[in-house]
Amino acid sequence: MNIDLDRGVTQRKHSRGFFVSMYKDDPGVYFLEDGSPCDEKLAAEAGFPIDDHYRERRTNDALKRYKRKLDQAMKTKVAKLKAMSEAELETEIANLDMAEGVIAKAREDEDKAWMGDDSPGDRVEAPKKRGRPSK
Repeated sequence: MNIDLDRGVTQRKHSRGFFVSMYKDDPGVYFLEDGSPCDEKLAAEAGFPIDDHYRERRTNDALKRYKRKLDQAMKTKVAKLKAMSEAELETEIANLDMAEGVIAKAREDEDKAWMGDDSPGDRVEAPKKRGRPSK
């Protein structure tokens, strides 16, 4: 058998007596007992939910593509930062700090608006004290 069982495998027995396997980390790719690729029709006949595995595979592929793009963007940014002079780095850091401050201020304003702190119509005056008039 050429299937790596230590990798994490789901196996289903086909009605004709042979096993169809799928690695858990690679959904939607099916193999016969000898390790050769298997048709989805045979996998479905063996009881694999091929539609679910297809969706899961598409999601995993999209995540892998996104991770590759993110890694490439990070490498580009790191290379750019390494090429900067000391003064340029300080300017970049100051810009990031300024952006952080703007974001924090916007969040504060949003919180105040949500809580009604800035709206004069929401304020209620304290009731006047009642009791004996003072002499």
